[in-house]
Amino acid sequence: MKKFTLAALALFVGLFALPRAGHAAQMALRLDGVDWNSFFQAPDNDSLDMNLGSALTIEAWINPGANLGDDNHANEYIILNKEDTYEISVRNDDAATEASFQVALFPEGGGWEWHDSEVMVPINQWTHVAATWDGLVIRTFVNGKFAMAFDKDDGAGNKGVLNFDGGPSAGKSTLKIGRRGRGSTDHSIFKGLVDEVRISKAVRYTEAGFDVPKAEFTPDADTVALYHFNDESTAGADLDALKAKFDANPTDDNGDGELDEVLLVRSVIKDASSLHNDGALTKTAILVAADTPITAAP
Repeated sequence: MKKFTLAALALFVGLFALPRAGHAAQMALRLDGVDWNSFFQAPDNDSLDMNLGSALTIEAWINPGANLGDDNHANEYIILNKEDTYEISVRNDDAATEASFQVALFPEGGGWEWHDSEVMVPINQWTHVAATWDGLVIRTFVNGKFAMAFDKDDGAGNKGVLNFDGGPSAGKSTLKIGRRGRGSTDHSIFKGLVDEVRISKAVRYTEAGFDVPKAEFTPDADTVALYHFNDESTAGADLDALKAKFDANPTDDNGDGELDEVLLVRSVIKDASSLHNDGALTKTAILVAADTPITAAP
């Protein structure tokens, strides 16, 4: 009887010492801020621009390793970019004394320009940033608090529509995390950690603010792309499928009129949404264990 009790106790303890299914270690995307060709990239898809219409929310958790320019980095630190459609960053072009959350969005008649939230994003700590657009107004949020609003319609007071032919890369650019499609090799490379990136075809937040999300998002009908950055795949079938998507959707990210060269797909990051906008990690962009504010979904 004693042997049975000890064995049962050992089994009980052992079971609870094992990792529980569905609770992956919390990871984040790490970008070194050095290599222009090290970032996350997903193929162009109508769901990421053409089908958004007049409603958008883009958001992410970020932990910058730098937020001010120096001789090796003259421009913004891009968090997320869909060239000539939308992008968010820390710090605006050539602003070596600013480290605020910025957003740019290009609807029909509205122009492509940065809008400064005037809320600083510190280095070496996690900050949630978000921007919404309802076809008329861009609103920015930092850690759940409303920051600034900017008029952004079609120029005549009507609701603007994304992905008209308003720029050389509109409707034919990849989705990038960690740099933008244009610029020189020191133009816009993000340095630090990025986690829980979500793009939605809906306005999710109002000027009343919101409780900062601390759990992984669950995709819904308005989720266009959702990247948890908790695991990656190097399975041959996944690599081949993603390469085929890149090949089938040629892009011109830098707007020079020539199709981009498809970079090496080193591993695949799955999109948790039903649209499967999976993407690739390139070169030295990697996933690392990170003390993120996010708790894994059960």
